[in-house]
Amino acid sequence: MRSNIFLLTNSKSKELSIRGSISSDYEVYCVTKGDMMVEMYKKNPKVLIVDIDICEDNTFDMIQSILAIEYLPVIYVYSEKIKIMHLIKSEMLVPFESINELIMPLIKQSNIFKSKYDNVMESYDAIDLLNGEIKSFLKKYSNNEYSVKIMYKDLLDLVFADNLFLTNKPHIVWVLSSKKEQYDALSFQLGNNKYEEKICIDINKKDSFNFDVYANNGFSKNCNSDEISDISFSEKIFPEAIQCNTEYVNNFAGFAIGNLILIGMNYKKVVTNYDISIMKALAINIDLMETIKHQIDELEEAFEYTTNALARAAETNDDQTGKHIKRVNFFAKRIAEELGMSKEFVDKLYNSAQMHDVGKIYVDKNILLKPGKLSKEEFEEIKKHTIYGKKIIGDSEYLKMSAEVAKYHHEKYDGTGYPESKKGEDIPLSARIVFIADIYDALRSERSYKPGFSHEKAYQIITLGDGRVNPEHFDPKVLEAFKRIHEDFKSIYEKLKD
Repeated sequence: MRSNIFLLTNSKSKELSIRGSISSDYEVYCVTKGDMMVEMYKKNPKVLIVDIDICEDNTFDMIQSILAIEYLPVIYVYSEKIKIMHLIKSEMLVPFESINELIMPLIKQSNIFKSKYDNVMESYDAIDLLNGEIKSFLKKYSNNEYSVKIMYKDLLDLVFADNLFLTNKPHIVWVLSSKKEQYDALSFQLGNNKYEEKICIDINKKDSFNFDVYANNGFSKNCNSDEISDISFSEKIFPEAIQCNTEYVNNFAGFAIGNLILIGMNYKKVVTNYDISIMKALAINIDLMETIKHQIDELEEAFEYTTNALARAAETNDDQTGKHIKRVNFFAKRIAEELGMSKEFVDKLYNSAQMHDVGKIYVDKNILLKPGKLSKEEFEEIKKHTIYGKKIIGDSEYLKMSAEVAKYHHEKYDGTGYPESKKGEDIPLSARIVFIADIYDALRSERSYKPGFSHEKAYQIITLGDGRVNPEHFDPKVLEAFKRIHEDFKSIYEKLKD
């Protein structure tokens, strides 16, 4: 395909002379000041030739303003020196009488420079795009719903498939995660302007690459051209599993870091160091996200272990068992799911619900285990476990829901609860949900001061009331959700009963 050249002149004789000096490998278009900007985006010229004899001051200013937006090599030709020539400092300036011998060498060099410049700008733009979006990707990836496969696909679509300004894109991308004795390998293929997962295989490390994938500057090869490269092309250049699952390899570029190897194959055009730089930026950012995700997972596991340990410690001070906190967790989770809450809310509530009675660690065990009716003073001490629980958990943003549950799970929707007599939606939703979960389990469970009730009896008390527990104590939406799924509560209790 021929490269385009723009010519700005109003002299027919000069136009014919310049056209006659230019190789047929190029298509020459005459443009005006008015249409040059629009035509640049339509035809993507490699060089602009300007007849300086027709230039006015504003013509030169207009050209410079265009070049500030979209760089283009400019060759100025002149017949006689004119007043604005002093403005031309870095551009090429050619006398008209030398046009035949100089124009083609200058065009070729300009074309080479323009191509390299475009490659640099494309790779910089792609890397800037990736760096600009990596924060949102990391936020999504920290959510357990967002799998690593989806992350790979979304990043490939962002950098390559959806990037209209990037002209050189790999048709196939392999993502290899290094394990002890093998690679977990995923293959993505570009089709219908999106990448789709094609293959997921294990590759034995004994069947490895015949070049250094961990080269400091990455790796690349144009297989059908003679080029100086550290990689000699052969049928066994890649592990056999990749070779067998890739129809052909025309060219490739890639980068490896840590346990990750990223390989783009069958680019539309010849691959260069600029294509490697894009793969390098992708690999580094993926590796960074996976490292952070691993650290977040470890942190979450540590928090979960801590909350579990605190919850179990509280149970040992009461006559309840560890199964009570498990049941309350599951009850709360089902209510939250029925209410249509987000997975993040549901998961956090499932882990937080078990902290509802953590404050009982500070309550006198003799009061907690007293078989008879509590005195007014003893009940006031029991009520303090909500305040103690909030103090134990503290002000960590990560444990905010746990603190809400611990402090407010005895508040009632009609404002008759404790410790602050909160009312309605002033009570955190997490606590409103745990309240009904805890009441149901307390009704079902045998205690030193009461027998355990059947599911039917517990359901009747919650929905109709018995004087101590009344329907108006519960958030109406939470109560309706309980009514819809109360059989699930029965199943959970039977499965996890003491």
